[in-house]
Amino acid sequence: MFNVAQLQKQAARMQQQMEQVQAQLAVRTVEATSGGGAVRVTARCDGSIAAVKIDPAALNPADAALLEEYLRSAETPPKPLRDAPGLAEAAQKVGGQNTGWFGYENQNETARQIFAALKLSGGETNRAPANPLTTAMPFAGPQKTFQEWMDFSLLPGFDQVAKYFGFTVYSGSANVDGIMFKYFSPVPAELKK
Repeated sequence: MFNVAQLQKQAARMQQQMEQVQAQLAVRTVEATSGGGAVRVTARCDGSIAAVKIDPAALNPADAALLEEYLRSAETPPKPLRDAPGLAEAAQKVGGQNTGWFGYENQNETARQIFAALKLSGGETNRAPANPLTTAMPFAGPQKTFQEWMDFSLLPGFDQVAKYFGFTVYSGSANVDGIMFKYFSPVPAELKK
């Protein structure tokens, strides 16, 4: 015969065992490396990131702390895009989100990262010139570097100019009549006040 009390005791024991296993997993860590050990990530078995370490020899040393911070920020759950204020109205300006190709850019966060990178590096670029003309004929290239043109340390704190950045939506579609591309950037909410 079916014994409900015994089934409840068994379920309670299983629940307790599961909680014990989850508690053990929360403190256990695993480590993964990439790039021959240049990038090392330590994660807890509950899915959270414990540490991210990048060998400075693998990149510009000034960028290591910024990159580690960026990777750690992935630990917090992202806010759904559909919750972005004004997105639905802006999407309608470009034909809606189901037009075939719909895109969104958070210019506020893009500008925040650019400001941080410029202030950190001082505009220094370690890249080789992309234009073959400047490598073949050095006199054809720009005469000054970014550092000689402007002092990025004088940029204001991003919080002082954040109100000037919002988001942009765009869409594209194609039919027998041609290709259509629409772009809309509403006035940032902070400037409407």
